[in-house]
Amino acid sequence: MTTLTDFNICSNSDRTITLLGTIVPLLLRPFELVQTGRLLKKARFQTDQMQLPRDYYTARANIFSDSQVNSFVREHGTSPRFVYGPLVLPTVLKFYTGSSKTYPMEKYMTKAVLYGYELYQSGDKSIPVIARSRNPKAVVEGMLVFNLEESKRNSIFELESGLGHLEVVQVEIGCKPSRKRFIDAGAFLRAGSLDGLIPIKSTFWDPTAFVNSSFYQNIEQSVHRSAGDISGSWLHA
Repeated sequence: MTTLTDFNICSNSDRTITLLGTIVPLLLRPFELVQTGRLLKKARFQTDQMQLPRDYYTARANIFSDSQVNSFVREHGTSPRFVYGPLVLPTVLKFYTGSSKTYPMEKYMTKAVLYGYELYQSGDKSIPVIARSRNPKAVVEGMLVFNLEESKRNSIFELESGLGHLEVVQVEIGCKPSRKRFIDAGAFLRAGSLDGLIPIKSTFWDPTAFVNSSFYQNIEQSVHRSAGDISGSWLHA
């Protein structure tokens, strides 16, 4: 026989179950959101990995020791080069410097930051240039390239001298164990007026569209064949 007391216990128990059924999902929701965010971040990373070449990621992952940097600088008795456009891609750099397909260009590259400058371009798909900024907090993110003998430096000069003039700048790189270090580097800077140029609303040039172009694919195929010529220039790509 069911009593009033029994009914109250059942009712309280039902209410407790109902409340738990409402509260527990709410408590778990932040955890689920975090997990979802991690999955989305991982998916974006995997998508980027599919869009950009492996040697590009290898180059960006490099963090040299102080002794390695000292050795690189002494090797050819000159400053390395700071690049910020298509030359941040090791395959493109190999092509324009006449390097063989087996040359490990990516092993001599590392991420670098140039302070006090900004990126500009003349159109949505044009190759970027850099110029000094009035904003003291302005930065340009690119790559620092070591181990460039004279012939390779001359090839870069022939390619980029049409975009600007060569100057020595100081860029910051990550090092072990000092963590951060400033290095003198050669960089091609915009000469003259900035009229007609559009500021890029980013601190770095995104190579994705360039990598997906037929122009890059031709460069890649040429490097794999170790060929030394390709019609056209990125100045008009």
